[in-house]
Amino acid sequence: MIPLLMARIIRSNGGFIPTVYKVMRMRRSGGILWYVKILYANHAGFISSCDNKQKNRIEKNCIPFRKLNLTVNKKIGIHVHLYYLDLLDEIIYYLTNIKHRYNLFITIPSERRSTVADIYKKTKSKLIYAERIEVLPVENRGRNFGPFLVALRGKIDRNEYILHIHSKKSLYSGKEQFAWRRHVYDSLLGSPYVIDNILWLLENSNVGYIAPKSSDIIPYWAHSWLSNTQSGALLSEKLMMSLDLHSYADFSVGSMFWCKKSAIKQLFDVCFQLEDFPQEPIPNDGTICHAIERCFGQITKFNGFEIAEVDVEREVFNIGSFSKNLSQYWKKTIKDLVEFTYPYKTISFDIYDTVVTRILVEPDDIFKIMQEVIDSHIKAKIGDFVKLRKTTETILRAKIKRNNDVNIDQIYSRIAVVSGLNTLEVKYLMDLEISLEKILVRPRQVILQLIYNLIEQGKRIIFSSDMYLTTSHLKQIMGPLLSAENFEIKVSSETGLRKDRGDYWDNFKNEIECHIGDNEHSDIQLCVDRKIPTFHVMSPKRMLELCNNLQEPLPPRISAIDSIILGLSMYKIFSDPFALHDHGDLFFKKPNDFGYAVIGPLVFTFMLWLHKHIKENNINKIAFLSREGFYLEKMYKKFLILSHEHGAIEVIYLECSRRAVVMASLENSQDVYESLDIPYNSTFSNLMFSRYGIEINKNDRNYLEEVSLPQQKEKVKNMMIPYINEIIEKASVERNAYLKYLNSVNLQKGCQKFAVVDIGYSGTMQKYLQKIIDSEILGYYMYCFPDNINKNNIIAKGCFGEMNREAISKETTIKTQILEAIMTAPTGQLVKFINIDDGKLQPVRNDHVLTSEEMKIIDEIWNGVEQYIEDATKLILNTELIKSEVIPSKDVAMYFFNQFCLDPRSMVDDNVMRVFKVDDRYVSNRTLIPFSERLNRIGDRRRSEAIGYLPAQWPTL
Repeated sequence: MIPLLMARIIRSNGGFIPTVYKVMRMRRSGGILWYVKILYANHAGFISSCDNKQKNRIEKNCIPFRKLNLTVNKKIGIHVHLYYLDLLDEIIYYLTNIKHRYNLFITIPSERRSTVADIYKKTKSKLIYAERIEVLPVENRGRNFGPFLVALRGKIDRNEYILHIHSKKSLYSGKEQFAWRRHVYDSLLGSPYVIDNILWLLENSNVGYIAPKSSDIIPYWAHSWLSNTQSGALLSEKLMMSLDLHSYADFSVGSMFWCKKSAIKQLFDVCFQLEDFPQEPIPNDGTICHAIERCFGQITKFNGFEIAEVDVEREVFNIGSFSKNLSQYWKKTIKDLVEFTYPYKTISFDIYDTVVTRILVEPDDIFKIMQEVIDSHIKAKIGDFVKLRKTTETILRAKIKRNNDVNIDQIYSRIAVVSGLNTLEVKYLMDLEISLEKILVRPRQVILQLIYNLIEQGKRIIFSSDMYLTTSHLKQIMGPLLSAENFEIKVSSETGLRKDRGDYWDNFKNEIECHIGDNEHSDIQLCVDRKIPTFHVMSPKRMLELCNNLQEPLPPRISAIDSIILGLSMYKIFSDPFALHDHGDLFFKKPNDFGYAVIGPLVFTFMLWLHKHIKENNINKIAFLSREGFYLEKMYKKFLILSHEHGAIEVIYLECSRRAVVMASLENSQDVYESLDIPYNSTFSNLMFSRYGIEINKNDRNYLEEVSLPQQKEKVKNMMIPYINEIIEKASVERNAYLKYLNSVNLQKGCQKFAVVDIGYSGTMQKYLQKIIDSEILGYYMYCFPDNINKNNIIAKGCFGEMNREAISKETTIKTQILEAIMTAPTGQLVKFINIDDGKLQPVRNDHVLTSEEMKIIDEIWNGVEQYIEDATKLILNTELIKSEVIPSKDVAMYFFNQFCLDPRSMVDDNVMRVFKVDDRYVSNRTLIPFSERLNRIGDRRRSEAIGYLPAQWPTL
C-alpha cells in the first residue's frame, strides 16, 4: 500500500524533485502524515475530517483534487508583471508546469526595455506550450494592476481563462518575502497536477475566480478593507456597482489568481487609464490598487459566478468563501489577552464595540430609532432624519482642519440651520440621541472584568474613541465602569485627534504602551505601522459576519425594531469576544442561551404581531391551544404585564387536540365521513383506535390494511360501516364531557369576540371548536395554509407564512416540526375528557414522547425565551418604538432560527438534539424526528381508554 501511495504522490506532483520540495513545505501544516492522509482520502473518494461537527460543511463546501487526464479547448492567457527581473528564472520554472497551450504576456518597467529581447529568447526556449509570447515595456504605474488593466486591455481579455501573477518581494516589510511568494506560486502553478485541477474547476463548474489560501504570515485582519474604504468608494463609482467596504473580503492577498474573463468583465469594461493610478512611490495601503485587489470576490459573485480558494497543502478547493486565516483569531482566549497586558503599565482601550457595545446591528441604527420617535412626537416634518443626521456630520468633518474634530453640539447646531427646527425641538433631538445611547449600550463583560483587574493591579487605563460625544456624555453612558480613579478618556471631539487619521497615534504613541480595540484599521493597522503593540478583539457584528456556521448573510434592509431584535441575540451570543473559540463555530453550551438568542426573537415577534391583531379586531378573550400554546400563553401574559396591559384581555390555556375536538363534534355518519378528509397514514386498526377509540377485532380482514387519507376516503368509508353507530355513541359521551370542560373555562355557546392561538396550520381545531360552541372564532397562527383555511370555512391569519400546502419545502417542514417539538407542553397529548365519580372531569392523555430529563431541557430553553421577552419588551418601551406598532420583519425574527435549521448539530449538543421529537399519532401513528428521514412507528400495544396509550419505545438518537 505504502509504495503505491508514494508512487501516486510522486506522479501527481510531476516528479521526484517537486515532490521533495512539497514535502518540505508540509512541516507548516501538520507534516507528511497529513499529506499522505489527504492523498489517500482523495483516491478513496472521500474527505477525512478531524472534527465531526464540521464534516458536513467540509463535504458541501470543499472539492478535493483528483488525478485527471485533461484537455482544455478554451484560450488561456497568462500575464506576468516582471518588476523584479531577477525572478524571471523562478517564474519560468513554475510556468513549465503548464501542459496546455497558452498565450503569455510579460510586462516590465519601461526603463528596462533593453531586456525585452533577452526575456523573449529565454521564455521562448523554455516554455514550449506558450503559443504566443509578448514582452511589453510599460510605465511603472499602478503596480501589477496598471499593466493588467491598461496595457493589456484588448489582449489578455481575449482569452477565456486568465492567470495573473507578478514578481513579488514585498520589500516594504523589511526583507524579501520568499516564503509568501513561493506559497502563492505553489498554489497556482505548483505542479501539472495542481494546474490541471484548477483548469478542470474552471471548465466544469460555475467557479469564476480561484485564489491561493492566504499564507500563514498574513494576519487575518489584513483581509478587511483597512485603509481602503475611500479608494474603495471611488472604485465602486467607477465600476457602477455597490461594493461592500465594511466586511472582510474574499481576495488573493498578494494579487495573484486564475479567473474566467467573464467573471471580472467590469474591470476591463471600465477602461482604466494610467492616470487613474497614483505615481510611484505609493503607500503600502490605501490606493486604488489595494481597492482593486479586494474587489475580485465581490465582482465575481455579482456576475453570477462562484469563488474558490486553493488549499494546495490539503489538496482541496474551498468553495464560496475564503478561510482568511481566521483560525489565528479563533485560537485566542481571554488568557491570551491577559498575558498580552502583563508587560505594560499603561494600557489603552477603544470604547465602542471593545469595552461596550450597542444592542443594535449597526451603530447608525440609533438614528432609525430616532426617526420612528420623531415621526410620532414632533409635529414639524423634517423628512429623512437618518440621512440628515449622517450627512450633517460628514459635511462638518470634511470642513474641519487636521488636529480637530466635530462634537454633538456642532452637529445639532447645523441641523437647526438646515432643518428649520426651533431651539427646543433641536435640544429634544440631541437629548433623545444621548438618552438612547444610555438605553442601548451594554458592557462586554469579559473586557470589563479585565479592566477592573488591571485597575486593581495599579495599571493606568486610557479609553480612546473617535467620537462626537464628550467625556461627560461617555461617563453618563458607561456609568459604573468609569467610577474608578486610575483612568482617563481621550475622545476626538475634545482632543481634535482621531485614531483613523493616525494623528492620535502620532501624538500619544510615546504615552501609550499598548492598545486593545476592535477596528482593524484605526485600532490595529495604524498601531502596527507605528510599532505600538496591539491586540485585536472582534466586535459582535464582525463575529456574526465571520462565524463559520452562520451560512446566510443578514437580511439587507434592517428597520429600527429589526436592529433591536437582532441586536439582543448578537449581544447574548457575541458579547464575549472569544465566544467562537477554537473552530469559529457558534455553539450553545446552555439550552437557556439557545432559547434566548434563537427562539426568543421569533416568539417575541409573534407576540407583537398577535397583540396588534387582537387590538385591531377588538378581541376580548383569546385561548392558546394545547399543547403548543402552553409556553406561548405564559410568554404572552408576561408581555402584557411588561407592557402595562395586563387585564385588558382575558387569556386562557385551552386543553384540546384534533382527536378531542373532532370526536366531540361528530353527531352523525356524515360528520364521521367528513373527518376522513384529515390526513392519516397507517393501518386501519390504528386509525380506528387513535381517531375514534374503537378497538376492532383482529379477525377483521381489514385489521392490518394500510390506509392513506384523504386519498382512500371512499375505501375507508366502506371499511368503517360496521363501526359507525359505535363511533357516534362514543362521540356523544365525549362531546358532553368536553362541553362541560368548555363551560368551566367560560366558553359557552354563542360567545363573541373570541380567538384561538396556535402554531398552525390548517385551522382544524378552530373549525371543530367553532362547530361545538356554535360561534365564530378567529385564528392567529405562526404558519397557516390559506387553501386549507378556506376549505375549513374559518377566518385565520399566519404571522410567519401563509403558504400553499402543496408548495411547502422540506426545509419549511423541518422548521415547523422543530417549533412543535420546542413548544410541547409538559403533559401528553389530550385524548378526551371523562367524568369520574364525584362529577369532576379527568383528562385522558397519551404518554409524552419526551422523558422528564428532556422536558427539563425544554424548560431551560423557555427560561431563555422568557428573558428575551422581558429584555425586548423593556427596550421597545424605553425607546418608545412600541407606540409605532411596527412588527419586525419575518426574515429578521427567524434569522438565527433559520441558520440553526441549516446545520443544527453544529450549534447544540446531542442532549438538546434529543428533545426535537414530535408526537404525530393523530396523522401517522408515528413520532417525527426533524433532521432525520426516519419515521419511528409507535407500537400497537395499548392500554385502556382511561390510561391512554403505552409509552412508545423511541430509538436513541
